[in-house]
Amino acid sequence: DRLNVTDLCVIWGANARRGRYQDLDYSSGEFVCYVETSSSEAWAAFDMTSLSNNHMLTDDVAIARVLRTVRVGDQIHFRGYLAEYSHHHGFAFHRGTSIVRTDSGNGACETVFTTDAEIIRHGNRGWRIAFWVSAVAFVAGVIAWFALPFRAED
Repeated sequence: DRLNVTDLCVIWGANARRGRYQDLDYSSGEFVCYVETSSSEAWAAFDMTSLSNNHMLTDDVAIARVLRTVRVGDQIHFRGYLAEYSHHHGFAFHRGTSIVRTDSGNGACETVFTTDAEIIRHGNRGWRIAFWVSAVAFVAGVIAWFALPFRAED
């Protein structure tokens, strides 16, 4: 729907400051954030109350633009209000929000009506640049391959 701009899986606190997130693997599905590891030490050190899946809502175009550009590894700051909402556009829909940090599973997500959002620092900037440079070089190579004249060998 038009209000639910994006979902962000966010870690903070000691998890971020002390690098506790680095030995875990993250993935996401529709409306969910998963974290896993085969290391019992890494799992014991990670504070699950400092990880959240956030359904980011806004009706502000500029805030929506910022939220949509957040990428893995970015450091972000956002403000807003915990919210719940519903609509009946073709089907009945209702989304609530968690109001505690100790819950888990279905319904443990935070639904945030976002009033301010910024990317403080982009993560993995070197790798992102390297990816795009290599993608452009690959496309240029393919174009050059097909553009070169064919020479039959005698």
